[in-house]
Amino acid sequence: MDLLKYLQKRSTPISGHNLAKTFNTESSTIRKEIQRLRAKGEPICSNRNGYFYSENVDDVRKVVQSLENRIKTQQNTLQGLIKWVGDRNGG
Repeated sequence: MDLLKYLQKRSTPISGHNLAKTFNTESSTIRKEIQRLRAKGEPICSNRNGYFYSENVDDVRKVVQSLENRIKTQQNTLQGLIKWVGDRNGG
């Protein structure tokens, strides 16, 4: 799958669902590949219309902010569950 090259050639965002159809795979596989590419430092961005490649710093900052917000939400969720377990274990 050469998702990076495909996104670099596109001029508009494409949904994960449509990427999965294009590459004849599952949407979860596309999400994992996007995560892998981002972890390598590729500026894969996303908005409500889908994924896109961008070398625009503001686009990448928006994705960073979105990911940071998701992390905070997950941390709050985790802390709530840890508290629940602790309350039931006398802790």
